[in-house]
Amino acid sequence: MRDRLIWRAVAVAALVGWGGLDAQGADDKKAEESVKSGIDRGFVTPDVRPQDDLFRHVSGKWLATTPIPPDRAMDGAFYQLRDQSEADLKAIIESTVAQTDGSSDARKVGDLFASFMDEAKVNELGLKPIQGDLDRVKGVDNKNAFLRVMAELGRTGVDGVFGIGVNTDDKKSDQYIIGLSTSSSRSARLTSSISPGCSNWPAGPTPKARPTR
Repeated sequence: MRDRLIWRAVAVAALVGWGGLDAQGADDKKAEESVKSGIDRGFVTPDVRPQDDLFRHVSGKWLATTPIPPDRAMDGAFYQLRDQSEADLKAIIESTVAQTDGSSDARKVGDLFASFMDEAKVNELGLKPIQGDLDRVKGVDNKNAFLRVMAELGRTGVDGVFGIGVNTDDKKSDQYIIGLSTSSSRSARLTSSISPGCSNWPAGPTPKARPTR
C-alpha cells in the first residue's frame, strides 16, 4: 500500500509539473528553446498511463526507438553525457598544445598529451623511460626488499598487492569504512618479477580479503 501511494504521488507531481509547463508564456518558451533543460517530453508514451507504469509512460518511445551502439551492452543518458564530456575534455586538452608559455600549467598539460600521442617516439624509446624501475624490481631477492620496492613504487602511482577504498559499512550503513582488498591478478603481476632465489617469500595461496575495523 505504501509503495502504491508513493508511485501515485510521483505520478501526480509529474503530471502537475507538465501541466505547468503547458501554461508557460511566450517568453518562457523562448527561454526554454535557448536553454535545453528539464524533462524531455518527446519520448512520452501516452498509451501507457503513468499510474500503471510511470517509467514506460515517460520513456517508452525512447526504449522503442533508440538503438544500442554495437560496441556496447547498454546505453542511456549517462553514457551520452560521458561521451560528450570526453569529447569536450579532448578539445580542451588539444587546445593547450598550442600554448606558447612554457611555464603555464596549460602548456604542461599540452606537452604531456603531445608526448603521449607521439607513437613514433614512444616506440623508439621502448622501455628506456622505466628501465630503472624494472631493474629495481628484478633486484628484489627477499621479502623485505619486495616490500620496500613496492612501497617506493606505490608513491609514484604503481599498483601494489593491496587495493584500498572507502565505501558504506555493510554492518553499519550510516557510516563509511576503509576496505582493503587483494587479488591473484595483483599479486601475480608483482610476484612474477621476483628473482627465483627469493627464498624468504611466503609460500601458499594469496590470502583472501578480510573486513577491517
